[in-house]
Amino acid sequence: MTTTLFIYVGQQYSMREIFNLLFWQYNFILLFSVFFGSESLLHKNYLGPAMGLSAILLYLQSVRIPKYKWFFLGLTAVAVFYVQQANSGMGKALFVILIALLGFLRFIKRLPPRLAFAAMGMFLAIGISLVILITENAEYIIVEKLDKDMTLTGRTLFWPLIVDAINRQPVLGYGYGGFWQPWRGAENPALPIVSPSGYVPPHSHNGFLDMGITVGWLGLALFIVSLLMSIYYGVLYLTRSNEPEAVVPLVIFTWLVISNYTETGLASISSSWIFYVLMTTRLTLDTTENKFGDRFA
Repeated sequence: MTTTLFIYVGQQYSMREIFNLLFWQYNFILLFSVFFGSESLLHKNYLGPAMGLSAILLYLQSVRIPKYKWFFLGLTAVAVFYVQQANSGMGKALFVILIALLGFLRFIKRLPPRLAFAAMGMFLAIGISLVILITENAEYIIVEKLDKDMTLTGRTLFWPLIVDAINRQPVLGYGYGGFWQPWRGAENPALPIVSPSGYVPPHSHNGFLDMGITVGWLGLALFIVSLLMSIYYGVLYLTRSNEPEAVVPLVIFTWLVISNYTETGLASISSSWIFYVLMTTRLTLDTTENKFGDRFA
């Protein structure tokens, strides 16, 4: 029902209107954090990436409405402060990647769509590699450089166990909510998933692995094909539109891909899934309606 609702929203609202919806949503999170504390609304592992996205949306709003440029830039600074306050290593890394993305999109906007799509793929690969570098060197980077407590040590070490679990149900997976079932005790399919440090995860801490657990390798492959098509449509939208919000789809997809490397959301009703549905619906309609002329140039 939630997915159907946001398909409808994606059909009825333009990209500019969707940007406004996202802008007010994340400003609500920002203002709520200011008045009630930085972790009163979201856990720090989600607050950091949320504040990073809020900062980007506020900056884009300052470009869209020059009359209030300094007001929105001031709010951007507040959002950046809460990226720091969230004390999330992923939030800080993701914020840096999103800042780099804005500059990179100005460059690829002038390229032919297919070349721009290839460049976007390279940017995502570099971004994911950066996150992997941080993950693999977590004790040095997170503790010493980012001043973050290592509360999930061994996260990557239980991922092979999850891959093995997917291999036991490779075609259709375990179904929605069919794997992580701690209330079943000894019959819990996820019972063997424990990190070497003894941490018992409530989910994969990786949205793509959770997608595989839910719908199998086949479903994950179909999702990745759909995601790549949506990114291509996002590149088309960027290269054919002169509006400041033209960067939003690619910002959202980058945020989604990077944040789901160490957290989950793609296989549940969450911001990641809702954003994916919204952007895919809107971009598909814009492309199939041939609003930009030579769409496959």
